[in-house]
Amino acid sequence: MKEKRQPPDHDELEEAIGPLPPQKRASLVDVAGWRAAEAVLAGELTELAFDFGRLAERVAVSGDGAVRRLA
Repeated sequence: MKEKRQPPDHDELEEAIGPLPPQKRASLVDVAGWRAAEAVLAGELTELAFDFGRLAERVAVSGDGAVRRLA
């Protein structure tokens, strides 16, 4: 009969492998470009958020029929 092999000890494996090299991490977003676009659109985004808030308030007060009419 074969003997069951024991899994290696985690600490022993870590010592044998050694530290892994650091990975280069690139940003997923061009932060400078994002901020520039946000600055250009800030006024329009503010107006849109305000309009959306007004619409949400009207729908909340109007009941289920308003949601169906909008859909």
